Amino acid sequence: MINLQLTARHHDELDDKLRDYVERKIGHLDKYMPRGHQIVRGQVVLELDEGAASDSQRYSCEARLEVPGNDMFAKDATVNFYAAVDIIEQKLKIQVLKYKDKHGSHRRRGMDRRTVETDFEPTDTSE
Repeated sequence: MINLQLTARHHDELDDKLRDYVERKIGHLDKYMPRGHQIVRGQVVLELDEGAASDSQRYSCEARLEVPGNDMFAKDATVNFYAAVDIIEQKLKIQVLKYKDKHGSHRRRGMDRRTVETDFEPTDTSE
């Protein structure tokens, strides 16, 4: 599980339900990391924008995951914190999977692309 630092801006206090939700969604992205690699730290900021142009952009969430070599970052705003966390989770999951593809074990790479040669020759049945 990722060590998450959770911060709320312009929001009185985070309730335990929202905190648990963020930790469950973002905190378990480390299970997609390649073996031997780990996410060092994660930071999640939830912000309530009172002056947003529309209600659909009022609740924003941004997250940064620090991994060896680079950081992963995602930000989005939507109708509530839970939806924002779901969107951020999907964005970060894509980044983690790309990281895994790039830094993971290359031992089995190409196994799916290998073609099997056979002695089978198709017969012409057009006559």
